[in-house]
Amino acid sequence: MLDDGNPRNLKEFSTHAITIENFVSIDKVEDHGNSVYGAFHSDEYGDFKAYFKFHFNGEGKINKLEIGQADY
Repeated sequence: MLDDGNPRNLKEFSTHAITIENFVSIDKVEDHGNSVYGAFHSDEYGDFKAYFKFHFNGEGKINKLEIGQADY
């Protein structure tokens, strides 16, 4: 998992973020649904535009997740 290009532990990140961070709206979806962009809210960091990009291996399982602030 990469958060603004920095490696993060997925379990630690999601355990913390799941209760305080969420998409408020989805503004666009690309790459056959694998890239999601929208308005994001974090109790810790405020409101901003964000992206989630899911990458899959040959077996169809997610092998990388990129998240970060978006500029669009």
